[in-house]
Amino acid sequence: PTEPRIYVLPPTTLRALATDVARRLNDRGIRIIGDPEMTVRRVLLGPGYGIPALGPNVDVSIGGEVAESGGNAEYVMDGAADQPKGMIILGHLMSEDHGMQEVADWLRTFVTDVPIEFIAAGEPFTPL
Repeated sequence: PTEPRIYVLPPTTLRALATDVARRLNDRGIRIIGDPEMTVRRVLLGPGYGIPALGPNVDVSIGGEVAESGGNAEYVMDGAADQPKGMIILGHLMSEDHGMQEVADWLRTFVTDVPIEFIAAGEPFTPL
């Protein structure tokens, strides 16, 4: 309750979590950094632009996009001082679509003189 962006899950692997997230979001362009078989319990969520910074009390960070140099990616790849860490990178558009649907639904509750319609950006990538 004191950390609203951290979710505690039953133990799973980074691979299983990423696969489940990709399936639920219909995200074909998802990427991960870290050992796919590492155990995951505590997840930090940051949809949209960026990936939230990992700390000692988080196993995996999930977010929309990440600079591929100069920060979180290297921290994860270095093994975070013998504390396995992971990242799930959704892509900017896929991480924001569901939130924008919520915004459109919310706006309709009090904006009645203008039609409001959610238009999904959708998954822009095609796997090879």
